[in-house]
Amino acid sequence: VCSSVHLLIHCAANVDFNERLDGAILTNCRGPLRMLKLAEKCSQLLSYVHVSTAYVNCNQPSGSKILEELPQLEADGELVLNEFASISIEEDFSSRGNILN
Repeated sequence: VCSSVHLLIHCAANVDFNERLDGAILTNCRGPLRMLKLAEKCSQLLSYVHVSTAYVNCNQPSGSKILEELPQLEADGELVLNEFASISIEEDFSSRGNILN
């Protein structure tokens, strides 16, 4: 497959707002990272499309054009993800302080 695919579309996500944190991280963070690693192996890939959830800009009027911009992160995304993933389900988040700094 990796030698012949030209287009990868990733649109899988869990939008259950009651999902446990570990499950949400596995699906919504690790999943896209695995897809990017797959994309890197596709020698004929011309385009990789990631479709995010519809809830991100739900405050915008219907039909609005949303220009996508990649923000500059002050923290290393992998480190932040690993920090969140290391929190046990029973642990209180307030004991961690500010994870993003």
